[in-house]
Amino acid sequence: MSLVDASSPNKKRIVDIDDILVFFRVLKKLNFRFFRLSAAGITLAILEVAALLLLASFVNTALQQPKTGIASASFLDYLQFSSLTFYEQSIICIVAFLLRFLAGLALQNFILLQSTQLQTSLRLLLFSSTLDGRRHLANEDQKASGAMSDVIVRQVTHVGKGILEPFLRVLGELVILFGIVLVVLFVSPSFFLLMVVAITPIVLIYLLKFKRLSRRFGDKSNQSLEELSDLSAACCNGWRQLSVRSLRENAVAMLLKASRNFAKNDRLANLLSGAPRYFLELFLAVFIIIIVAWVTRSKEMGFAELVFVAGAGLRILPIITSISNALISFQYNRAVLNNVVVLLQPTLAHELTSNINLNETTPSVDGNNPNYSITLSNLGFKYHYRKILFKGLNQELRDGDFVLIRGKSGVGKTTLMDIICGIRKPTDGKILFNGIQFKNDFNAALNIFYAPQDPLIIPGTILENLTMLKSENISDSQKSLAAKYIEKVSLIDTSVSMEEFLNSTVGPDGDKLSGGQKQRLVLARALFHGADVLALDEIISGLELDSKRKVLNLLKDLAAASKLIILISHDPIAEEYASKLISL
Repeated sequence: MSLVDASSPNKKRIVDIDDILVFFRVLKKLNFRFFRLSAAGITLAILEVAALLLLASFVNTALQQPKTGIASASFLDYLQFSSLTFYEQSIICIVAFLLRFLAGLALQNFILLQSTQLQTSLRLLLFSSTLDGRRHLANEDQKASGAMSDVIVRQVTHVGKGILEPFLRVLGELVILFGIVLVVLFVSPSFFLLMVVAITPIVLIYLLKFKRLSRRFGDKSNQSLEELSDLSAACCNGWRQLSVRSLRENAVAMLLKASRNFAKNDRLANLLSGAPRYFLELFLAVFIIIIVAWVTRSKEMGFAELVFVAGAGLRILPIITSISNALISFQYNRAVLNNVVVLLQPTLAHELTSNINLNETTPSVDGNNPNYSITLSNLGFKYHYRKILFKGLNQELRDGDFVLIRGKSGVGKTTLMDIICGIRKPTDGKILFNGIQFKNDFNAALNIFYAPQDPLIIPGTILENLTMLKSENISDSQKSLAAKYIEKVSLIDTSVSMEEFLNSTVGPDGDKLSGGQKQRLVLARALFHGADVLALDEIISGLELDSKRKVLNLLKDLAAASKLIILISHDPIAEEYASKLISL
């Protein structure tokens, strides 16, 4: 497909048919409806033509232009306002262009709303597909977390700005162009260039006027995009830790909220950047009225056709420019579109649910899955036949066990943990959850919480990190539950109140927290979300001896409370606390 190979012999063509088909597949997956945009374009096209005809008829009536035998003159004779005064006719024209101005802004706003909604839906689809679909990919095909974050945030924004918005705008304006051209067929089109020359200086003046406002909202848009990028990067870097259902749903909800905030600021910035065009047309109506008054006093005739054609030319020129820019933009963003489409293959994509609860997702409570087990049956994994990491593993892990996985670097400890968590599939043997082998949704059997040495810390407060919810969406009952688990893992700072501690910020990348505090926060998060299994990868590495013992004692207590603890560690001190050992 041409979209994949940008250096193909057809690269000089502005748009390849394969690119168009791929783009329409994306729109179809996002359930985009063309009818609504077409209906809005038709409505504006009618207002466009009506406003231009009213203005031309006003000029023709005010100047009492006689018939000249030209088809356009007889056409305008059908719209006479000779019974009205000059001022009444002027008011009618101004009102008509005001309605056209408002309709134009409404269409622009509608296009931006459609674009931002499609971007938000696309981000959620990619984010959900990333969390659910990695286990379906071959290991060598999996994208790095940073690359995934870039696709979800920045490249989707490029798709929106460089492809979606130009496409939607062109689709609406093509309908307008069709309506104007139908009427221009009855009126002389030879005066287009005259009005283009007359209106260009005014266009430049208004663009400069709106530049400051556009820049201010553009800065807000960039700031909210950075916030969205930081949150998405944090979630993508810690995607293994979002296996518990409530954690995953809350992460998706936070991403949705941040995406909507960016969409709002971005829509306002774009709305301001497009507004001068419609203000200019309103100014043109007033300008022509002044010219008509001067022509009336000087008794010059034959201005009506010029008015209509000039107004039509004012619209046709930006439409043609918009189409040209859209085609160029589509060409430049082909690679970005390809990156998005690759992640939307049928093996990865799934339908979005429309009932995401932004307010709260109630986590499970302790003991929701008593007497659970994970059985490794002749388990093995290899990247290819020459690189076997491990084979023939047989072990039964039950609630209450504290399991230590140990071994030298590169022997497959993290790979085994990934298999237990359902992130990878074994190449040999099988893994049973409560005696059942699951092919797809591993977490349907158990809530498995994964935490690496570098845990997932999102920008925000202690409470937001624990619940994975924004503060305004956290209920009192959830706050009380969070405080309970903060105390249970001994994370509370005794120098401040619980309320102050929960609302304190963690700093960039959690810089305000020590390594031990980060691990306790992650354990509190696991308990809050009702995890049955805690899969911990080198979480005591880099901690001081006293901190290591505190964390290990806490893990031992959690195992005694019927949790299944699985710890990867090469530290000999961990063997003192483990009840079972898996050596690789």
